[in-house]
Amino acid sequence: MTNRLLLGAISAVVMLLGGAAHAQQNVCQGNIAQVLAEYGVTLSGVTNQSWQTLRWDHRGSEGGPVSGYQFSGTPGSCSSGSLYVTVTTGCEISNMHTEGGCMIKGIPNHWW
Repeated sequence: MTNRLLLGAISAVVMLLGGAAHAQQNVCQGNIAQVLAEYGVTLSGVTNQSWQTLRWDHRGSEGGPVSGYQFSGTPGSCSSGSLYVTVTTGCEISNMHTEGGCMIKGIPNHWW
């Protein structure tokens, strides 16, 4: 019984920590969704979504301070390629572009 309680407690902590990291990466989701809507893209229509926390390089440690966040995925209007949106820690758009065969009017496309 004690082992089950310990295992349950450990599982709960791992899920909480994992959820906190996931939530931190999605902190700017509302702003990104609003900006994408201006280009006719709905966040719910984007497949292969990926959220990443960007960090400043910090000598002597694995993770420096957070410098921003990046979202990527494939909008439903794109049969190939991806959309990338990078935001600052204040959720301001710092870079937005598509790559490959993904073309969205008004958003720059990088061919590489």
